[in-house]
Amino acid sequence: MANISIVFPRIGSPVVMGDPVGVLSGEPITWQIYTQKKSIKSVKLAFKTQGKIFEGADLGPNECLKNFTFNDKTGFAIMVGQAPDLRRRRVDKYTIYGYSGRGGRGTEVAKLDPTIITDPPAPPIGQG
Repeated sequence: MANISIVFPRIGSPVVMGDPVGVLSGEPITWQIYTQKKSIKSVKLAFKTQGKIFEGADLGPNECLKNFTFNDKTGFAIMVGQAPDLRRRRVDKYTIYGYSGRGGRGTEVAKLDPTIITDPPAPPIGQG
């Protein structure tokens, strides 16, 4: 399972640990999102894609969105998803927004455009 850690520090720009992140085709993914910035109450992850990546995601014509409101006491969120099932490597950009309101509303406080690389599964030993 791939784990992607995103931090909104108290001062400065948000960071994705280990950007770009590599995942395997069809692999489960967890996004662990932390905020130390008190002005951020919720986050939104947005992929320009056709297809569902997150559990409970909202799908637009060419976009997959997921909003999450932080617990007021912890500043911590976990989103669960799954990498697309691919036959060849694909490099995607996605956007992480931090908002001042709950549920992905309010003023955009911070934004980050990390890269995610999806590789097909390796062939079985002796076949590749």
